[in-house]
Amino acid sequence: MVGLVVAISVTIPKTLPFNGHHEAVLALNETGAPAWQVQGNFKDNELNIVVTRSGQVAAGRAPVLWLATASGQTIAVGRLPLQVGQTLRVSPALWQGGMQAAKLAISLEPAHASIGNKPQGPVVLIGAWQPLPAAT
Repeated sequence: MVGLVVAISVTIPKTLPFNGHHEAVLALNETGAPAWQVQGNFKDNELNIVVTRSGQVAAGRAPVLWLATASGQTIAVGRLPLQVGQTLRVSPALWQGGMQAAKLAISLEPAHASIGNKPQGPVVLIGAWQPLPAAT
């Protein structure tokens, strides 16, 4: 029995802490809509997204996070969670180049449609990265 417990605890993957150096705080509007904190680890090409305020989006729509370059390339990061405390940790698969130079954008996509390589719904927010203060 003890051997089974040890074997199970060894095989469960452990999530490493996220080490972000830049962040963006994104909200659909001042009240009544969800808000997110996005941290970026540019060295490891990772994003960590945390819902900081729950809220409603337009019926039949889902907020989708995008990375957008100055040249107009867009990469879908994914659908954003909507409940406070939910997190999403992703590595944009097709991203090449300096993520820190990209803007973050949120579009409201049809809720049940697949996400393509360009927003189909309205882009409702564009944000930029800010450096996180150094840890003390």
